[in-house]
Amino acid sequence: MNEAAEARRYHHAARLDDALPHYRRALLLDPSDDVLRYDAALCMMQLGHAQEAAVLFQQIHPASTAWQPARAPLAICLRDSHRAGEALEPARQAITTAEPQAWQWMLLGDLQQRTGQQMAAVDSLQRALALDPTLLEAHHLLGLALQETGRYEEAIKSYEVVAAQLPMELINIAQCLQHLGRWESARDVLAQLHTLQPARMDVMCWLAHVHAQLCEFDATDRIVARLIAQLRVTTPAANDVPQPFTFATLPLGNDLHRQLLDHAAASIQAGRQPLPRAAARRHGRPRIGYLSSDLHHHTVGTLLHGFFAAHDRSRFEVHVYDSGRQPASINGAEHIEHVGALSDAELAKRLHEADLDILIDLNGPTYGGRPGALAYRPARMQLGWLGYLSGQQSPWLDGIILDHSLAPADTSWPFSDRVLRLAGSVFPAAEPHSPPGRDRARWKLPHASPVAASFNSSHKLSRSLLECWTQILREAPDALLLVCLAPQAHRGFLQSWDLLGGDRDRLRLLSPMPAEQYLECMASCDLFLDAFNYQAGATAIDAASAGLPLLTCPGELPLSRLGSSVNRQLGMPELICNGHHDYVQRAVTLLRNPAALSELRQRVTVRNKDSALHSAARAATDLQALYQDLLGE
Repeated sequence: MNEAAEARRYHHAARLDDALPHYRRALLLDPSDDVLRYDAALCMMQLGHAQEAAVLFQQIHPASTAWQPARAPLAICLRDSHRAGEALEPARQAITTAEPQAWQWMLLGDLQQRTGQQMAAVDSLQRALALDPTLLEAHHLLGLALQETGRYEEAIKSYEVVAAQLPMELINIAQCLQHLGRWESARDVLAQLHTLQPARMDVMCWLAHVHAQLCEFDATDRIVARLIAQLRVTTPAANDVPQPFTFATLPLGNDLHRQLLDHAAASIQAGRQPLPRAAARRHGRPRIGYLSSDLHHHTVGTLLHGFFAAHDRSRFEVHVYDSGRQPASINGAEHIEHVGALSDAELAKRLHEADLDILIDLNGPTYGGRPGALAYRPARMQLGWLGYLSGQQSPWLDGIILDHSLAPADTSWPFSDRVLRLAGSVFPAAEPHSPPGRDRARWKLPHASPVAASFNSSHKLSRSLLECWTQILREAPDALLLVCLAPQAHRGFLQSWDLLGGDRDRLRLLSPMPAEQYLECMASCDLFLDAFNYQAGATAIDAASAGLPLLTCPGELPLSRLGSSVNRQLGMPELICNGHHDYVQRAVTLLRNPAALSELRQRVTVRNKDSALHSAARAATDLQALYQDLLGE
């Protein structure tokens, strides 16, 4: 029996490991046999050798009878080799037959969804389901494509088909419900999933996060207690990967935070080998790259307004890579490229070809981030900044950029990340707005009463914070508290407020408003009471623009020290408290002294104008000095 026949005999008997060496020898004997090449590639594909199989599929001549049948398997191999962009064309060629099959349309839709072509993906996946409505994977992929285009109600319907048989699909339904503002429904779906999958740590983290958003502090504490107990005795399974933003502010302790971050990083790095790179960099200006999905209608994009233009082009060559789904309007960089449609491998290749000396990841482990691309180590040096101001435990980063307020040099750093400290605040900021006038009547605030306020998102609040607020109002009997929260959080907040003995008559609850109205509302208040675990960052900068002092109490980790960074850059260290008791007493002292409050607001207004808080040039200069040190220039 010849080698080809022997290979096919083993192949048909599902003895793939025995078949493969015979296929290799047969191809050496007859390299022109495309049918043999097709069979050998299928064997390699079934053994998981996707890249090697793709090479063979690509070698099949278009005139061969094996060419058309090879299109879809080639697309699958390219997709599984993280080359979704290259896989699109053979996937399109696969459906040019007289009667394309449902799974071929699904394959095309999958690739379109992966490469950001969501509308085309919806069409392809609907075609697949028209041919075979039982394809659960097609329903799932259609849900993803619909979710990415903001069609959340339709996405939920697709996910529900899958969830009837695969309960973990409920987590995607919960995400859509959150986007629709139906937080309580999202909580209920996650609670249902937690009942079905009580050991899943990703579900517990997400459920605790949604409880926190709803200000349901007792429920948050119960879920966190279960999570801690489980983490003490076991590690999450390989397919159970909690998203860092869902546990970033949960009171787990530093060791468990590290454990979850390490687990998330390991799941991303699996199977990704660093790209080769010459040790010495080429001559000329150092190339600095910035990568972000948040440059379009996001806080990070707002903070970076004017930042790229403020770089010294005589010393640095600036590249901006916009990885958002929709291109953002970016000014001031020499090179701007929208890369949102690229797969991780394709993006890594693009960044590698740019020969970047330093690449700055502006996302970190947040929604839209591209850690899978960074795990290939496409740049000579890779740093994290701005998008996730905490420990990351990401082995593909050479350091994270903070400042002396967020990570004081004289305190212990509980993560493995190398900390690089800027001279000034970690925050860049656009030029300040003109301070709006005070208009108490607009916000139904009495003229004679001092007004404390909070403009932090609901998931940043905590029971200990509300305990301090109720105490402050008891000891400052003329003061009011204005709290701006998403309406979905009002009920939970009021229930917690009542349980702590808070006075509803001295509470003003507002809902989110347009940016310019925030500043006007802030200008009509007297004192911003910052949160504890996750403090105001960009919101603190807005408060300074409105002349509103921020009273803050730094904690142990960077997210609990954001307000301190802003106050130090303003030159207002007296607004940084030493513990919760000091926080309460300083607030009470100020709220009982209207003259002192008025003088403090005036000082904030002056310092906001005179300091370098609102200076893209200051931020660019600080970072460029850091780059020079790192590059040894």
